[in-house]
Amino acid sequence: MPFRTMPAPHAVLLTPLESAVPKSILISIQNAPVNPLESALTSQPQTIENTATLSLAESALTSISLASPLDATLTKKLGEGCQSFKPNVFLIIPSIPLPIFHLPYTLPSSVSRNSCVCHSYENCRGVHQQFPFWNSELSQLSSLQTFQPSNVRISSTIAALPSGGEMSFSQRLDEVRTGFERPFWVANISEIFERLSYYGAFSSLAVYLQEKLSFSTEQTGTLAGIFGGMVWFLAIFGGAVADKLGFRRALSMAYLILAAAYFLIGSIGAPWLAPVRNAVPLGLFVGFILMLPALGISLVKPCVVGTTARASKENVRSIGYSIYYTMVNVGGAAGPYLAGWAHDRFGVERVFRLSALSVFLMFFAVLIFFREPKKVGDAPLPSVSKTLRNFLTVLGHPKFMLFLLIFTGYWIVFWQQYITLPGYIHRYINADASVEKILFTDGAAVVCFTVLINYLIRKMPAFQCVILGTLITSLSWLVVAFQPTVIGAVLSIFVLALGEMIQQPRYYEYRLAPPGQQGTYMGFAFLPIGMGSLIGGWFGGRVMHQFGEVAHQPERVWWVISGVGVLTALLLWIYDRVVKPSAQEPAQ
Repeated sequence: MPFRTMPAPHAVLLTPLESAVPKSILISIQNAPVNPLESALTSQPQTIENTATLSLAESALTSISLASPLDATLTKKLGEGCQSFKPNVFLIIPSIPLPIFHLPYTLPSSVSRNSCVCHSYENCRGVHQQFPFWNSELSQLSSLQTFQPSNVRISSTIAALPSGGEMSFSQRLDEVRTGFERPFWVANISEIFERLSYYGAFSSLAVYLQEKLSFSTEQTGTLAGIFGGMVWFLAIFGGAVADKLGFRRALSMAYLILAAAYFLIGSIGAPWLAPVRNAVPLGLFVGFILMLPALGISLVKPCVVGTTARASKENVRSIGYSIYYTMVNVGGAAGPYLAGWAHDRFGVERVFRLSALSVFLMFFAVLIFFREPKKVGDAPLPSVSKTLRNFLTVLGHPKFMLFLLIFTGYWIVFWQQYITLPGYIHRYINADASVEKILFTDGAAVVCFTVLINYLIRKMPAFQCVILGTLITSLSWLVVAFQPTVIGAVLSIFVLALGEMIQQPRYYEYRLAPPGQQGTYMGFAFLPIGMGSLIGGWFGGRVMHQFGEVAHQPERVWWVISGVGVLTALLLWIYDRVVKPSAQEPAQ
C-alpha cells in the first residue's frame, strides 16, 4: 500500500472494510516518546490518534492528490459511516489483535450509524473491552473482524498531528476537557453507584436469605439464582425501551425502580410487610421482589452507553468509553467490599438499604444535572416486537442454541461464588467471616490483572482461550475443597477470576452465527450468563443440601461443581470438532 503524508487536526480511524480496500491513502504511525501521563491521555504510548471515521467515498477522494491540513478538514464528513473504536486495554500493548464483541444489552438505535455501531462488552461484573461490531447488512465481512494490516502494528490511521509535530500534552488535555458534555459525566458517575449497589446486594443476598429469612439451602440457591439471572433476560429489550422513553426519563425511572427494589429486599422481614407475607407464599413473594432490580438495570446500561456515544465528541469518544469501563469495573469491585463494611457494622439488612440509598441519590442527580443528549444519525427506532422476532429467530437455530446451552455450564460454575460459597463459608469454615470481603477478590483481580492476562494470551486462538478459561475456572473450586479456610476461599476466587479473564474477552471472537446474520445472533450470545445463574441457583442449592446436610461431606460439593465445568470444556471441544458452527464453514 503506498504511503503519503496527510497532516490533519484529528486522526481518522479506518474501519475493517475501509482498510481492506486498496486505496492510495497514507497510513502513518506517529512514534514519539511520551511520559506516563501523556500516554494515559493519548490512549497509546506509541500511537497518537483519535477516532473519527473515513468513509469509502472519502477514501477514494483523498487518494487523488496530496492533501493539505485544510483539504483533510474539508473532505472529512464527521457523522457519516461507521463509528469505530478500539479497546484501550489493548492500545497500551503493541501487537495485540483487535477483538470483536457484542453488547449484552440492546443498544439504542439512535446511537448507531449507517453501517456500524459502537458496542461494548460487559461480563457479569463490568466492561472489559470496547469494540466495533457491524450490523447484519455487513456481517458477511466477519472474516475481517480481526483484520490487521501487515505493515501496521495496531491501527491504521491518517496522521492526527499538526503540521510538523506531535500533539502536545496541553493540547490533548484541552481536547479531553472540552470533549465531553455534562450528561456524559452525570451518566458515567451514576454508573459507579449502580454497579456498587448491585454487587453489594448480590454479595450479601445468600447469607441474608438463609440466616435472616430462614430459607432452606435449596430455596436460597434458587432465589439467589433468580436475582442474578433475570437481569440478562430483560436486558434484551432494554435498549428499545430506553430509546422510546428518552435517556433522561428512562435513567431516572431506572434508578427509582432500583431504589424501591433494594429497599423492599432489605425490608422483607419488616413488620409493616407482615400482612403481605402472610397473604402469599413467602417464596413467591420474595422471588417477585428479587426480580424487580432487573427492571431498572436493563434500562441503566443502554442509557449510559448511549449517552457516552452522544455526549462525547468524535475525537475523544474512545477515551469516553474507556472512562465508562473504568467506572463500571470500579463500582463492581467496590460493591462487595462496602457491603462487607456495612454488614459488619449495621447488620446484613442495612446492606440493601445502602444499595437503595446509592441509587436513590442517583435518581436526584439525573433529575437535576442530566439533560437529554442530542441524537446522532437518522437510524429508525428499534421496537420491542422486532427484538422479540430476532429472539425467536435465534431460538430456531439448533447449532447456535446448542452452543449456548453447552456454555451455560461455565456460568453455572462461575455463579457459585454468590450462590453456594457464602453459606459454605459460614456453616463449614468460619461463621464470623466477612463473605462480602472475600467476594471482593474477584472484582479486584479483574481490575488489576486484565491487561496483563490479555497481553499474555494475545497469540492464542480464541477457542483455545475459551477452553483454557473454562478449565481454570472449573478447577478453581478444588482449592477450597482441599483447603477449607478463608484463605482457601480467597485463593479459589482468585483462580476463578484468572479463568474469567482468559475466557471472557475471547468468547465473542468464536464465530457462531450463520453467515449474514451475525448482528442478529450475537446480540443474544450473552444468554448463557442468565441461564447459568438460574440453573446454577437451583443446582447449587440441591448439591449443597445433599452433600452438606444429608451426607455431611460438604467438600464434595466443589468436586461436583468442578466436574460440571470440566464436562463443559469437553463438550465445547466436541462441539468445535463435530458440529462445525456454520459461521466457520467455508463460504459457498
